[in-house]
Amino acid sequence: MASKLYNINTNQNTNLPSSGIYFGGNARTIALQGTFNATINIEASYDGGSNYIQLTDSDGSALDITTETIINVSVGSGVKLRFITSSASGTSDIDVYVA
Repeated sequence: MASKLYNINTNQNTNLPSSGIYFGGNARTIALQGTFNATINIEASYDGGSNYIQLTDSDGSALDITTETIINVSVGSGVKLRFITSSASGTSDIDVYVA
């Protein structure tokens, strides 16, 4: 069963949460569901949140999520994630679930 990891609720271009959120790691499924008025990307930190690396698809392209989607993520354990909003044109209210 999926559990809610985070809620992205903003009308700004920003990093949420700014300090990151601990992710259970390993191979997991992430679902983003709600109202999209921005482009969402995901970053991972392997050093507790000092440095972040943008997640990409298998071709090395940015995720650029603009609609409800499900993605498979394999990042290892002890990783922090944060969500990057860009091109905001209104308030986004997106629930992030992990399974």
